[in-house]
Amino acid sequence: MINPPVTQPKGKPLADDTTYGFNSNTGRPEMTLTSASVKPQFNVWDDRGVDTFDFSGFEQDQIVDLRGGAASSVGGMRENVRIAEKSVIENAIGGSGNDRLIGNSADNVLTGGAGADTLVGGGGWNTFKFNAFTDSTRANADLLLDFNSGQDKIDLSQMAIDGKVTFNFVDAYSGQAGDTIIKFNPQTGRYLLAIDLDGDGKTDFLIKSTKMISPEDVVGLKIPEGGYL
Repeated sequence: MINPPVTQPKGKPLADDTTYGFNSNTGRPEMTLTSASVKPQFNVWDDRGVDTFDFSGFEQDQIVDLRGGAASSVGGMRENVRIAEKSVIENAIGGSGNDRLIGNSADNVLTGGAGADTLVGGGGWNTFKFNAFTDSTRANADLLLDFNSGQDKIDLSQMAIDGKVTFNFVDAYSGQAGDTIIKFNPQTGRYLLAIDLDGDGKTDFLIKSTKMISPEDVVGLKIPEGGYL
């Protein structure tokens, strides 16, 4: 549910590629976070560039909503970061809690981080980015609510580089680190992307989706000719 519209703050809108929160380049103290102890509260008016909400330093469960006129609840506070109705923020980065990231009609990049996150792309050609093995574990798997196969992407490329592992698409675990299975679980009604990271034949990394995932949707996945290895 979208919160009541946020009026445009006074002054000029920010332009260019702007990051708000942690790793901010706004030059504005109220929009810059350097510690998890800070309690942010600000409104955003931004009409240009590719922009990012970065709330990666927080441990609390958060709601990061990129829709125009919406309010996000971050850093343990409620509806404390707001977006002006005609502003567009493209990207969101969550923290280590169980976050809910909600995209808009733009091409969004959503990075949940650690925790069991719920990711909603909205319209556009969206990328769901996973940078670390701990971003979506078997015990705390992320859930994609509106994945659009053939349009949206799941990006594992940075995770493969940092983890020094090759993700190979297979139909069953073979004892090789990086074996990746994509399947449908009829009992839960979820599509699953499961990875054995250490070659022990067990799932270590897991993404759940309410919609179909195909191997071609996954950036950083090696797909052999003819399908499975």
